[in-house]
Amino acid sequence: MKVADVKLTWDLPPGVAGTQIFVINNGVTTEFAYGPDTKEMQITMEPSTSCQFRVVTFDADGNFDQGGVYNFTLNDLDRPQPATDLHHEVANVREV
Repeated sequence: MKVADVKLTWDLPPGVAGTQIFVINNGVTTEFAYGPDTKEMQITMEPSTSCQFRVVTFDADGNFDQGGVYNFTLNDLDRPQPATDLHHEVANVREV
């Protein structure tokens, strides 16, 4: 059986002191804690399974915010894989 090594990546805004990563890989939830310098991790997935991950960011005072949830499903690993690295970033915050 084929498996895929899948890299999960994220960008962090300034001022983040730490992150908590939640990964649901084929129905199994795992939690990871990282410092502000870690912006990727790798998991192994079986064909035709799904994954979901989210990143919770913390500042030095313990305040937190949860970014969006990223979901994807691998195909049977014999076909071309879909486009990746779809993301957004807040370009500016302003008063109106």
